[in-house]
Amino acid sequence: MADTTPRRQPPPLILRRDAEFSGIVVLPRAARIDGRVSGTVLASGLVWFGETARVQARIEAEEVVVAGEVEGPVAARKRVDLLATARLHGDLVTPRLTLVEGAFLEGHCRAGVTDDGETPSA
Repeated sequence: MADTTPRRQPPPLILRRDAEFSGIVVLPRAARIDGRVSGTVLASGLVWFGETARVQARIEAEEVVVAGEVEGPVAARKRVDLLATARLHGDLVTPRLTLVEGAFLEGHCRAGVTDDGETPSA
């Protein structure tokens, strides 16, 4: 059986595992979050939630990688990768989805491209 684990490296860390943030997080470039976040995360690039991340937020980004726990709606313009340790409780909208064995997803999911070439919208 082929290994389907995404082979990307996480971006630079911006929120350590022992840090908490509540409010609106705006990320102008790729970033990794290992701590606790509640509110809204808006990213113009990749946002990577590490294994120790505990997030209760609405997430909008170019790309999203989840290895920790996320509760809330996720909308990605390019792709979402749910790694083996991911726990996502919320609706998900993305044109491309990778769900690695062991990942958990609870919520409505719209992934892929429609027959007319459109990507799903949030």
